[in-house]
Amino acid sequence: MLILSSFFIFVWLLKRKKSTYIVYSLIVLNIVVATQSIVKSISSDKFFSSKNQVERVIEGELIINFSKTKKNIILLMPDMFQGLAMETIIEDNPNIVNEYTGFKWYRNTLSVSRVTNSTMPALIGGFDFVPNVLDKDTVHTIRQKMTTAMKSLIDKAHNNGFAVTMNKFPYTNIEEIGYDILLPRWNKEWDSYNYELGINSVKSDNSELIIETALLYCVPLVLKSLVYNEGSWLKSYFVKQEMHENSWMANSYNFLRLLPHISTTQNDQANLILLYSFNTHFPWNYVDNTGELHTNVSPLTTNRWTIETFAHWVKWMKKNGVYDNTKIIIVSDHGVPWHRYDGEIEVNFPFINTNEEKVSQEHLLSLNPLLLVKDFNEKGDMLIDNRFMSNADVNSIMFDEINPTNDSIVSRTLPAFIAWWAESIDKSKKFSYSYWYKVKDNVFDADNWTRLDKE
Repeated sequence: MLILSSFFIFVWLLKRKKSTYIVYSLIVLNIVVATQSIVKSISSDKFFSSKNQVERVIEGELIINFSKTKKNIILLMPDMFQGLAMETIIEDNPNIVNEYTGFKWYRNTLSVSRVTNSTMPALIGGFDFVPNVLDKDTVHTIRQKMTTAMKSLIDKAHNNGFAVTMNKFPYTNIEEIGYDILLPRWNKEWDSYNYELGINSVKSDNSELIIETALLYCVPLVLKSLVYNEGSWLKSYFVKQEMHENSWMANSYNFLRLLPHISTTQNDQANLILLYSFNTHFPWNYVDNTGELHTNVSPLTTNRWTIETFAHWVKWMKKNGVYDNTKIIIVSDHGVPWHRYDGEIEVNFPFINTNEEKVSQEHLLSLNPLLLVKDFNEKGDMLIDNRFMSNADVNSIMFDEINPTNDSIVSRTLPAFIAWWAESIDKSKKFSYSYWYKVKDNVFDADNWTRLDKE
């Protein structure tokens, strides 16, 4: 109606030879629009810029601090990384053992559980947080118990003089955790690394859709079907929407690629760096070196990509003189549920004395997590260590408390719970497991697995 009224006023002025009024009106209109645009630009803090985005990232709280003189500890938890995948990864790329200097792969490692929500508390907090122990607490919910486990680790770090940098771990109330720096899943400031990483940040304001819609309604009736073209006129919009979704998904993978670029050695305090990664979880995807997202790949592909991508951060640490005084732990919460992958199992199956009725192949593999550890000042190529370990050992490994990687253990019996993922973590006070296993000394011998029902 406004446009129609303006049209009639414009015609009326022309007929009365009032062109001067038209010119002045257009000038005033342009001044109003220009003023509005300038005010909007200034208020957005983007109009004046004294620093580029990379400088703002480094000077802000979007960084990972390392000390050159004090200890640094890194815990990376790639969700659902299959421990036995390391064997194939090393076979396919032998250079990995040279790049991961000082690391030990603990091949004979058992997971506390086959799902994240019942493994995470023990992985973070130790054996005091395994499911059957936490079930004795009938007051707090699973989320509260997980948050307590994380808080206990953060408190231990602070008591030992460590500042804590972390991203969000699943099933925790992050606002209750006393971190020092919280890294987001992604921040728009990190888009400035597009040149180095090929990050494609899609920002669509749907302007093309508006133009196409206006065109459809403006053309004569006889031409509408031609413009509509059986819906193809919307193609550019849907392509952009798909690109935007892919860009959002890719940011999870780009975060791991970004680590060398957002790290600094300007800190004098000891640092604990806690990073959770969903990259190895289904749906299995990865981002290549050009920034292109590849979807629906295999679990082994994402496992390999994670190890090779993390190696760039390892190189950065070596180059910047913080590798020797940094302890690194890469540990997964459990292995792969291979029934979710539409393909063959991609890892070797070294288990003996297997019996599906006693312990299934699915459970043997899903309870086989990754555990890679580099201690302070360790040298030499990556080694394989077959001592019996649990991902619940991680808490003590971090701060050298009863550290099984430093002890000669003659025999151990460790728990593994056949639990199920549940949505009701904010209401449930007990974990959803029906039975569990006691495993003695060697996960690869099924005769060492003893089943126990839930009490």
